[in-house]
Amino acid sequence: MSNEGIYRTAGVSGLLSIALVIAELPLYLSRGPMPSRESAGLVTYATHNAWNMLAVVALDVLICALLLVFLSGFRRLIANTQRRSMWLATQIFGAGLVYAAVVLFGDALQASAAINALSASPDPSFIRVFLDGRYPFFGAMGLIFSALLLAAAGYIAQASRNFPRVTAWIGYVGAIVCLALVPLAAAGGPRLSALAETAQWGTMGAVGVIPLGIWMLAVVIQMMRQPEPQRAVR
Repeated sequence: MSNEGIYRTAGVSGLLSIALVIAELPLYLSRGPMPSRESAGLVTYATHNAWNMLAVVALDVLICALLLVFLSGFRRLIANTQRRSMWLATQIFGAGLVYAAVVLFGDALQASAAINALSASPDPSFIRVFLDGRYPFFGAMGLIFSALLLAAAGYIAQASRNFPRVTAWIGYVGAIVCLALVPLAAAGGPRLSALAETAQWGTMGAVGVIPLGIWMLAVVIQMMRQPEPQRAVR
């Protein structure tokens, strides 16, 4: 495949992943607040939202696959135009790979809780453990690897002649936002004392997706506009 074909495939994959993330938002909002500890309430919540959760899991699998296609195209772009930054480009792809693995592991827990809720005799303890267990993955862990990816991406954009300066600032600001949300996600929400309120952990992780999506959109636009950029002299 030519470089132009790779860049366009990666760009389209990035756009599709962003579109699927946006499509997920109504599913999350339609669930309503999740009870944190009360077993009967958790069973009712999981049973009512089981198909919703399974749909989100299916979308997340597609989003993670498309994200990896996009990041591999970005790595190829850096390899062709800015070889001195290949170490950082590999770091970005690695961070994206771990981010996808973290999300998919959290989704596996979510799917297990949904399947149990749809069974003839749902187990409240099982559902509580699996619903609570997914939040560290969707929260603090996802935010940390998003910050690593965005910080490296910001530096590459700053050192490159192939991306506008705003792309670098998007990366830096996004990394700072993600890192700032880590202690809030670990504590369970805006109140640092709410250590037991695990229902809020996922909210912080969802907010952290926004800077990553904005950076991806900026890079996609540049990929589609200039599929065969000139080699940077550095």
